[in-house]
Amino acid sequence: MNELPLGLQWPPHSVRLEMLKEALTIIRLLWSKKRITYRGKYYKLSRATLYTKPKVKIPIFIAGTGPKIARLAGEMGDGFITVPHIKYDVSKVMSALSEGAKAVGKDPNKIVRIMHMMVSYDEDYDEALNATKPWSPALLPALYKYGVYDPVEMEENGNLVGREARAKLFLVITKAEQLIKRLEEFIRRGFTRFQFNNSSPEPPRFLEMAGRGVIPYLKEEYKDE
Repeated sequence: MNELPLGLQWPPHSVRLEMLKEALTIIRLLWSKKRITYRGKYYKLSRATLYTKPKVKIPIFIAGTGPKIARLAGEMGDGFITVPHIKYDVSKVMSALSEGAKAVGKDPNKIVRIMHMMVSYDEDYDEALNATKPWSPALLPALYKYGVYDPVEMEENGNLVGREARAKLFLVITKAEQLIKRLEEFIRRGFTRFQFNNSSPEPPRFLEMAGRGVIPYLKEEYKDE
């Protein structure tokens, strides 16, 4: 396990998955029951209550990149959020999502599938790519593996990330057609919604481009789906 400040430990993936499952169980109990007493492996509650209950069902979206978290999203979630630039088999992850839903009698087609994308737009490609530079530290696995928390040290390490690496991990575009092509790839894989981390040099221009050239096309092309 990675060393964290003040002696805290970051649990392994298997433990985090178990903790999430318990937490989701508790959340839904608090939403629906007057008072709950819960004795789990990680959490314990005694006559806990949520005084303001939700009047309508609140959807729970679960984010991740692997089959295990995808299966849990199918079992206990209403939506699944993932990203395109991690090296994993998207088909395998989507299959696990469906398997999880079927295991508890849910319709897999009703699970919202969301693709979260890092994007930078400008008519000048170099300007669009340059705007992704502040994200460079986040692209270094070593920062997570060895627990680097000092922003100055993170920036110094980020300077070692070249343009080519950022070009591979970001969707760097200069026109609407490039975004449409990428979105349609994921639509064919079953994704129904998209989120954009807009790192463009001028973020409003990305919104204008999408509103003018992307959204109208998708609405017309997929109006029956």
